[in-house]
Amino acid sequence: MLTATQLSNRSVSTLLLCMLLSFASAKAVAAKPAFDYLLHCAGCHLEDGVGMVDAGIPDLNEHTGNFATMEEGRAYLIRVPGSSQSPLSDADLAVLLNWMVDRFAPGVEAEPFTEEEVTAHRRNRMHNPPEERAVLVEKIQAASADVNSATATVELSAAQQRAFGQLLFSDTSLSRNGNQACASCHDPGRAFSDARPASISAGASFGSDDKSLGHRNAPALTYVAQTPVFSMEDLTNLDRGASAEDAIRGGFFWDGREPTLEAQVLTPFVNAREMGLADLNELGSRVLDNPVYADFVMGATSPSDFIEPLASALTSYLRSDALNAFDSRYDRYLKGEVEATRKEVVGMGLFFSPGFTSCAQCHQSSTHDYAAGELFTNHRYENIGAPVNPQLLAASGYGEDYIDSGLAENPQIAKGAGSELVAGRIKVPSLRNVAVTGPYMHNGVFDELSTVMLFYNHFNETGDAGQTNPETGAPWQAANYPDQIVLEKLRSGFPLSPVQIEALTAFLRMLTDQQYEHLLD
Repeated sequence: MLTATQLSNRSVSTLLLCMLLSFASAKAVAAKPAFDYLLHCAGCHLEDGVGMVDAGIPDLNEHTGNFATMEEGRAYLIRVPGSSQSPLSDADLAVLLNWMVDRFAPGVEAEPFTEEEVTAHRRNRMHNPPEERAVLVEKIQAASADVNSATATVELSAAQQRAFGQLLFSDTSLSRNGNQACASCHDPGRAFSDARPASISAGASFGSDDKSLGHRNAPALTYVAQTPVFSMEDLTNLDRGASAEDAIRGGFFWDGREPTLEAQVLTPFVNAREMGLADLNELGSRVLDNPVYADFVMGATSPSDFIEPLASALTSYLRSDALNAFDSRYDRYLKGEVEATRKEVVGMGLFFSPGFTSCAQCHQSSTHDYAAGELFTNHRYENIGAPVNPQLLAASGYGEDYIDSGLAENPQIAKGAGSELVAGRIKVPSLRNVAVTGPYMHNGVFDELSTVMLFYNHFNETGDAGQTNPETGAPWQAANYPDQIVLEKLRSGFPLSPVQIEALTAFLRMLTDQQYEHLLD
């Protein structure tokens, strides 16, 4: 729930200045878990818990929840140098650890850390944190394998899991009319986006009944598995100048309504406008009754018990190298395997330079430019004023008066106060493969990437320059919630010349995975 108090927190710079002025003041600030995290943990785990992989610093989103539910893991969290060597008291460290569990493992049922527990373990010196962590992770994985084996009565290797998931992803029999698969709207031959002409469906995708349309564009699924779980924790104080609504991140679908990938992969099967099955039990039955899957479901008898292994197989496929290649010209350029053209180099400079564009404000996941494995999204939500798509609203039956509230429709936000603050915000997509995965925007309103570039540029142009949509010949269509467009971000750069736009586009084309480069022309 977003509150007025959270939205009015003082900036971190002011608080850090206060700490320099007074030790007593610093002690008062440090009593707040968010500030404790900033001062003693975020240096290595960054503001959102993401670690430094190259340096062996783990991602807290991955391990915190599991560790907090096992005795050895709890001791590890207390003894790890970042905790044991911090200047916090045992009581304050216990408070911080409880906050971290809630922040990075929401929904995990773990006993609260106590001051006594911290005292009992904190002074027990840790000699090799990475090795101890590896042992704990191995135990967790072994326990998970036992659970999966008991559920499906067959233990699948990682390769079998991926193969199972790929079969499920391409199986049209898992739709109401036996004519649609996940791959129908997420074509592996087109970077897992919808390869069907947008002109037919006005920017969305047809359902199994060949007539139902949603009101949003089916996004490309490459790199979607890199998305963190949904979180709306107010980290304003850990992100200089950010508002509480800026801190909401992660989750799946354009409004983040499914918090995890495991939940997301099941939803389309039972969506009436997509694959149209009655419920998940029908999905399980169709898989169990199909001899194609005999090697993967051997011994399983109950459809409901098989849903979790089915979701696990699909997510295994989505996490595979097939969708996470990291082999674009940009990746190969960073490795020194290819030379960038002059246009591409200029485009990179424009993209990563806040003095020229605001691209990296939203489309950068790393804390530094030109990082290996960059995802080109901050996984957050913005209202950039994307025009409504009246053709899609008419074709889908929503009607041209329909207003897409975006993030405000997320069940985790809509049920509480503050939803009006995020109305119209949409998840920031990754820019990887952007050049080959049109139509664009959450509602498929633009057919061409060149139009997207001109749309962003028009925020910094004056007079009549750039105020016409080249695809319609008319002014840019109005947006949902125009009063909440993040104009301060969109106008933080300069108007780009045609030559600069061409260079920036050349850089975006560099982000195309090697297997899809043939689609560029």
